[in-house]
Amino acid sequence: MTRLFPCPAFLFLILHFVPPVYAEPVRDLRVGVAVTAEYKKIPEWKEKFRKRLTYTSKIFEAEFKIRIKETVYWTWKPPAGTKDSGLLLEDLIGRYSLAERQVDVIIGLDALGKMTENLNIKDLHVLGRARPFSGYMVIRYPNHTLFKIQEDTVMAHELGHVFGATHTNRPDSIMNPYVDRQIPTAFDPENRGILSMTRSMNFQAGAGELGPQAMQRLLGSYVKLQATRQPFEFYYALATLYLKLDQRQNALTTLKEAARMEADNPRVHYDLGILYSKMGDLNKSAESFSRAAANLNLPSQKEYRASALNLLGGVYFSQQNLDGAYYAWNRALAIEPDNVDYKVNLATVQMKRGKLDASIRTFQSALKQLGPNAKILSNLGYAMQLKGQHPEALRYLKEALAARLKQDQKGVLSSLDEIQPAEIYSRMGAVFMEMNDTEQAVKHFAMACQEQPGADCHKKIGEIYYQQGRYDDAIAHMMQSRKYFKEDPSVYAIMGVAVAKKGDVANAISLFQEGLGYVQDNKTASQFHKNLGHLYMQIGQYDGATREFQYAVSKDWKNRDGHLGLALVSIQTNRFYDARASLKNVLKMSPKHQQAKELLARTDARINELENQEVGITGSSSSRY
Repeated sequence: MTRLFPCPAFLFLILHFVPPVYAEPVRDLRVGVAVTAEYKKIPEWKEKFRKRLTYTSKIFEAEFKIRIKETVYWTWKPPAGTKDSGLLLEDLIGRYSLAERQVDVIIGLDALGKMTENLNIKDLHVLGRARPFSGYMVIRYPNHTLFKIQEDTVMAHELGHVFGATHTNRPDSIMNPYVDRQIPTAFDPENRGILSMTRSMNFQAGAGELGPQAMQRLLGSYVKLQATRQPFEFYYALATLYLKLDQRQNALTTLKEAARMEADNPRVHYDLGILYSKMGDLNKSAESFSRAAANLNLPSQKEYRASALNLLGGVYFSQQNLDGAYYAWNRALAIEPDNVDYKVNLATVQMKRGKLDASIRTFQSALKQLGPNAKILSNLGYAMQLKGQHPEALRYLKEALAARLKQDQKGVLSSLDEIQPAEIYSRMGAVFMEMNDTEQAVKHFAMACQEQPGADCHKKIGEIYYQQGRYDDAIAHMMQSRKYFKEDPSVYAIMGVAVAKKGDVANAISLFQEGLGYVQDNKTASQFHKNLGHLYMQIGQYDGATREFQYAVSKDWKNRDGHLGLALVSIQTNRFYDARASLKNVLKMSPKHQQAKELLARTDARINELENQEVGITGSSSSRY
């Protein structure tokens, strides 16, 4: 059956008299156009482009009250030889900022060049590519003339993608991915619903500004259309919605599908790196960030690549892979030498690696660039503390406190402003402790507690009081610390010893047993069992003491005091051969251990005495016969 096509004038009348769908006023969409030199070689390129833009504007104004306003043209110079539509789109995004250019949408125009048999010109994605919710699209026209309707439809199709519309199988819809000679002049109902939700969105903010309810409705539409053959950008947009709604497993599945479609696409690996990090899989996170950084090769992606390396450094740092973190942060800073965040990260890992002088130089460079900053000054104070330069450490920490108090007036501006006075006071307390000024140390830890009761200040004060023999004060502060560090074994250890010093052995045993439940390593567990062994000995429960000492040496055979404890309880229970074996183990580890030597001498004497008694008994018995 022959299909009749209306003439352009009649088509204009149809579009002109479509009743408006929206009550709100028409939205003027400011469009900036980046044009390559190759595209400018097409005869009358600007006039033809403006006609296509006008055609698209009529469709969008009729259906969604969106009127396209062309504002400015720029000369676009993508890297030589870049013809892949995905790379062109990435270059466009990296090169032109919507905010800086003061436009809503940017269109990149490039010539498709010589046609080949591999190019299916009926597929609109040979001609164009857009990233949903981003505000960016690329259109590539061939040197020879297409069917006019194909030339017109591709722009409306890609702009639909920008607003989140996606592919449909309906042949009469603009969002059908294939165009032959039909004239799709409208959107299908599902995509019309999508654009009704997104027509007002600010592309600089992205999909996040839509709100949870709108995003959930949008997600429902996407899931319905998922069965239709969809491109990479569909799965990327779908994953974006899942991420915004914090549906991490769905986002992961969708990003993996996008990565399967375009294995070298850096953006998807960048997002996978962030997602894996949030899900706690740091190994896969590091792998994804590495792949992203390796494929961010366009000059316009320089800052993006530095960001991937910076995040990779953060993952390595979390894994205690200090060499990996140093390498990644050093590369990020080489790309952006003036990035203060990268400088601070690099200085931090330099400090962790023991390169204190290099760390101090990097921190000072950041400080010179940024001016008085509490976090940088505090880190400089800590670096000086590690070097043993206590007066310099205190000077920097006092400056950090002054900078932090000034910051209250302007608020948190960046991650470098995120430091609490409690942390600075606590660091000052630690410096005073190293200077053996316990009075000032307690004073500053107390100020940290006052600023932020959940800090480890109570624990530090408790440790000082414990060392001073003020056991009641030590216990009181450790009780406060336990509210915030319930799973910290050292809190229970100090409390247990302090309580035992006061003579409350039963309560001390209870504290050590509770703390033992939070111990993560065998060496610490061995120390807890050793202490429990001594406590059981104090109350004469020798079976319990023997059991705990045996646990101690089984957890850590090098626990010398565990072997000594076994010897002591063996002597108390007249098991002298066992005592001798344990004492010899002690002396193997510490040949000059005086107590072990004395105990072994007495034990040997006692064993000889017992053996002589046995010989005497045997000899007197035989004489009777």
